[in-house]
Amino acid sequence: MREIKFRAWDKINGNMLFDVSTGTIDIWSNPDGRKANSKDCKFMQFTGFHDKNGVGIYEGDIVEDTIRQKYEIKWIEEEGNLKAINKENIFRHFRDIQFMEVIGNIYENPKLLTN
Repeated sequence: MREIKFRAWDKINGNMLFDVSTGTIDIWSNPDGRKANSKDCKFMQFTGFHDKNGVGIYEGDIVEDTIRQKYEIKWIEEEGNLKAINKENIFRHFRDIQFMEVIGNIYENPKLLTN
């Protein structure tokens, strides 16, 4: 069984919050002491997968393969599936993720996907 955990991008303060709750607790402390409300955040779930360096992969992460092609980890609602999709909308199977490396995420490093 995979571990269920979330992180959240605080849209107001512009920082990533780790190990947050999306259910009964909707306010938690930021590292800077400011309170963040869940309506001001974008939640991302842990996929249960790790990259080639053992880094946990979340929705919204940007991964890079061995030929330096970059992919965003996305939940595809219509399919009920996670995919790694590049800027040309070409996807990689999730079994290939273990050979890739997390290099950032879409909130802190959006320009990584344009290169």
